[in-house]
Amino acid sequence: MVTISADCLPRPRRPLRASPAGCACSGGVRLGGLCRSAARAVYRHFPDKLSLLARVAEHGWQQLGLQATKSTVGKPAGEEALIGASLSLLHFAQEHPNLFHLMAGERFNMEGKFPRLEATTHKALQVFAVGFAGTGMAPDIVVERTAIFVAALQGVVTQILHRRLRVAPVQTNAFLAARC
Repeated sequence: MVTISADCLPRPRRPLRASPAGCACSGGVRLGGLCRSAARAVYRHFPDKLSLLARVAEHGWQQLGLQATKSTVGKPAGEEALIGASLSLLHFAQEHPNLFHLMAGERFNMEGKFPRLEATTHKALQVFAVGFAGTGMAPDIVVERTAIFVAALQGVVTQILHRRLRVAPVQTNAFLAARC
C-alpha cells in the first residue's frame, strides 16, 4: 500500500472531511487524511485526471528511489549496486503492480506539464547511473546506458509480472541478478 500524505496534495476546491486512517482509492494508493463520500471526489483536488495520475506516479517514483537507495547501501558502486537496485525495482513491482505499470507505462508527460514528475523520475533512476559509473564506464555514455538498462529491466519485470516470462517465484531474484 502506497500512502500519499494530505500535505502533498493541491488545495481542494471544496473542503473534505478528515479521516484518521485515510481513505484508499483504486490501485492501493492512500490519499492520507482525506475521506470522500464519492469515488470521484478525489478529482476535486486536481484540475484533471492526468494531474492525479502524475501525482500518483511521482509518489511511486519517490518510493522506488528510496527503496533502490536502501538496497544499495553498503554495496560498492558498480555491478553489485546495479543488481541491488534492479532487485529493488522487481520487488517494488511485485508489491505494487498497478502502480508500477502506471510508472513504467505510457509516458503522459510529453509536453513537460509535470516537471516534478520528471525530476522525481530522474532522481529515482540516479542510483542506476551511479552503479554504471562505478563500473569504470566512460562518463559520457553513463546516462545512455542507464536509460537502455532501465528500459530493458522494466520490460523484463513487466514480462515476469504478466507471467509471459515464466520464472519460479523462488528463482526470480537469482534469475534477474544473473541478467544484470
